[in-house]
Amino acid sequence: MGSMKKSLKQIAKIGTIMIILLVFVVVGYLTWNFIKVNMSKQEERDETPPILEIKDVTITQGESYNVYSFLEKCSDNKSEKCAITFATEEMGTYSEIGTYEIEIIAKDEKENESRQKATLTIVLPSEKTAVGSPKKTTPEKSPSSKEENTRTLIKTAAETKETSENHFGTIKREVTTITYNLYSDGTKEYAHEMTEEQIDYSGYETDYEKMESEATEQVYATQDVLATIYPEIGLENIDIVTSSLAVFRAMEIGYSNKNDDTRPDGRPASSILEDGEYPKTMYKEMRLTNTKNPREISQRILNEFAAIQTEGYTKIGIGGAIVLDTYYWVIIFSN
Repeated sequence: MGSMKKSLKQIAKIGTIMIILLVFVVVGYLTWNFIKVNMSKQEERDETPPILEIKDVTITQGESYNVYSFLEKCSDNKSEKCAITFATEEMGTYSEIGTYEIEIIAKDEKENESRQKATLTIVLPSEKTAVGSPKKTTPEKSPSSKEENTRTLIKTAAETKETSENHFGTIKREVTTITYNLYSDGTKEYAHEMTEEQIDYSGYETDYEKMESEATEQVYATQDVLATIYPEIGLENIDIVTSSLAVFRAMEIGYSNKNDDTRPDGRPASSILEDGEYPKTMYKEMRLTNTKNPREISQRILNEFAAIQTEGYTKIGIGGAIVLDTYYWVIIFSN
C-alpha cells in the first residue's frame, strides 16, 4: 500500500506540473491538438472494401479444399491483412459429387467487406479432365520441359505460428496462418497469409505495485489529449489525486475487459478511493472507451458534471490509458 501511495504522489506531481505548464502553452496545445486530431481522423477513415479475385475449383471426390483454394488475389488499400472466409461453414464441407455455389467473403482491418461467388465441382477421378480447365492447344514443349509439365498440385495445406505478450496476466496472441500449395515434385509454394488477434483476459490480476511504472507512462502517453481536456473542463475543477486513481481504473478496465461499476476483484469501483487512502465520501464514475477526441470527451464530462453538481459533486478526476491499442478513459466525480 505504501508503494501505491508513493506511485500516486508521483503521478499527482506529474499532473500538477502539467497544469502549470498548460497555463502557459494552452493556445499552442489547442492548435496542435486540433490539427493532429483532424489529421488522425483522415488517416483512420477507411470505407474502401478489399479487392477480391477468386476462381472456380474442380476436385475429384476424396480430395480436400479450403477457402484459399478459390483465392486468386486479395488486396486492401490500407493494409496487407485480408481475412478470407466462406459465407457459411457448410461451404467448406462439401464431399458428394456435384456442383456447388461458393461465396467467399474478404474483410480488412476496418471490417470493410467484399463478396464474390465461385463454383466448386466435385467429380469422379475419370471425369476431372472433362470438366476441368480447357486443354491447351499450343504445341507441346520440348522434352527438356516434360518434367515441368508433369508437376501437379497435390493439395493445399496450412501451418500456423504464434506470438504472445503478457501484461499483468492478460495475454495478447497473434496467430498467423500461412497457406501453401504442395506439388507432386515435393516443392512447396507460398499461397496466402492471414493474422488473427486473440486476447485472453482470464488471467488478469489487480496488482498496483506491478502497474506503478506503466501508470506513470500512461500519464505521458495521454498528455496530448489531456492538454485539451483540462482547460475546457476548467482547471479549478480538476482534482489531481482522483485523476491519479482514475489512471489505475482505466488500466484495470482495459486489461481485465471488465467495464462496469465492479472492479475485477469484485469490489465496487469506489473502493479505488480506499486503495489510495483518499478521504472522499462521494464517488461517481464515467467510463469512455475507444475515443481520443478531446472535445468529445470534454463535452460528455461537462454534460454529466452539470447534471450532478446539485448532488454535491464539485471535483473531477480524469485518467486515461492506452491498453492493447485501445483508449480507455475513466472520469471520477467526487466532493
